[in-house]
Amino acid sequence: MNDGENICLFVPSRDDTSIIKTLHFVLEKIPASSSVLFSKPTFIVYTVKEGSGKICFPMFEYSFSVGDVFFSFPNAPFRLKTESEKLQLYYISFVGPRAANLLNSLDISFTRCVFPNHGKLLEFWENSFAISHENNLGIISEAVLLYTLSVLAPKNPKPQVKSSQIALEIVKTIDKNYTNHDMSLQFLSDIFHYDQKYISKLISKELAVSFTDYLRSLRAQHACMLIDNGFRKLEEISQLCGYNDPSYFSKVFKKAIKMSPSEYIRKAEESSDDVISLKLNGNSVVNRK
Repeated sequence: MNDGENICLFVPSRDDTSIIKTLHFVLEKIPASSSVLFSKPTFIVYTVKEGSGKICFPMFEYSFSVGDVFFSFPNAPFRLKTESEKLQLYYISFVGPRAANLLNSLDISFTRCVFPNHGKLLEFWENSFAISHENNLGIISEAVLLYTLSVLAPKNPKPQVKSSQIALEIVKTIDKNYTNHDMSLQFLSDIFHYDQKYISKLISKELAVSFTDYLRSLRAQHACMLIDNGFRKLEEISQLCGYNDPSYFSKVFKKAIKMSPSEYIRKAEESSDDVISLKLNGNSVVNRK
């Protein structure tokens, strides 16, 4: 190729009806660790401005520090644990069909949600936040989100082998049906026509946890979401999470969340965070205590 030749890169086609919408562009100052899991109805991408800590899901826990980027997921309970005197985070919350598709295509999930050493992205976020105002915030927040995702995209994605593709389909089926009372290895075996032991090994390899632990985690997360949305009757919550026995549900919940359902309800009602928020609804700054 001669130096004077034009270079044309073709952009892969996509479904233009798919949308992605940013809701908040926030600078959050967290004075102390949250002691209780909570959930948000949106995807959230964070960039660490100052300090260090951990993002803790019921079955997973990951460390982060200055310059790292990490994610949380819709209606999936988590908490942030502070490991330094101060912790400051920028974050953007977002929703839409395209959001889920993008994160899936980039292999961003519970088992791959922290991306270290992105100091240049932090500088970009800081500069963008500094020039944000009510009239341009929608454009800037979406631009920051999409640019961040483009930086995190793998340059040379590895082709998936057949077993990995099967595992992903199995995990998707679990994710869609985890509240089904019949969900089990036998249930999956009947759908995919593979031996239960083979399915169990695929799940463990794909998720680094057993089928039982993953199912319990999803159901515990769902229980947290129900409690956060006002459900209080143990029998009703256990039924909606896929359990016929409220006592057994309580044992499973306590194992996953490290507290009983009643303790979670009490702490959730007491819990509060301090947030400095720049919102897209026209209110430039919101303080919550």
